[in-house]
Amino acid sequence: EEVTWDTSTHSAIVTVVPDLPTPLIDRIHCEATYTLSPLGHETVRAIDVTIVVDWPLVGERVAARVFGLLRDVFDDEARLLAE
Repeated sequence: EEVTWDTSTHSAIVTVVPDLPTPLIDRIHCEATYTLSPLGHETVRAIDVTIVVDWPLVGERVAARVFGLLRDVFDDEARLLAE
């Protein structure tokens, strides 16, 4: 995972680089934009995710699994920050 923060916009670009053999890495692109915005006395987190898996027959299932894993990580992070 590579994260590039932009403090002026309170956002980050998160690029996930899978630990896979080289031929497979070229078939998967996973990137998320993570933005924090004020809402009254709270902070709203917005995450826009792009997942592309160029793999016939299983690509959509792999992308859905990756999305689920990312959602779990971001939800766990939010829970920890709220504590």
